[in-house]
Amino acid sequence: MIRNMVFSTRFFGEGTGDEETEQVLALFLVLKYLNAFCISDYFPWLRGKTDFDGHEKIIRTAIERVRMYHDPLIDERIRMWNDGARMEEKDLLDILIKHEKPKLTLDEIKAQIMELMIATVDNPSNAVECVMGEMISEPMILKRAMEELDCRTKD
Repeated sequence: MIRNMVFSTRFFGEGTGDEETEQVLALFLVLKYLNAFCISDYFPWLRGKTDFDGHEKIIRTAIERVRMYHDPLIDERIRMWNDGARMEEKDLLDILIKHEKPKLTLDEIKAQIMELMIATVDNPSNAVECVMGEMISEPMILKRAMEELDCRTKD
């Protein structure tokens, strides 16, 4: 859904699903290591010199994999706006490109798109986890939810 909201397309490339799976797995990998312990976070002078735990390499590779799908679409869309081939804002990417004050740079647009994609894979799972925790502490609500799910699966 977010892919459609941002890029006005459901699929990357040929639309076989492989590209989408690779993109989502790379986003989850970024999310996994984004807040993980990294020694260079505590000793900044180590950044770029050594990667003791391998996190920097993992995140860089995952980000490159995500950008491999995003960047060509963003670059093409900017070219279309600059050439006059696109005149109407149809999705979020168009809005970011044509937003007048402040005008975002290409790198800022790419960073915003990356942030949106990471947020969309992270927040739903956090919400489900929170709801499940609340339902466990409220047995009557949990029982009603289970009954509703059972009822829907029988239909």
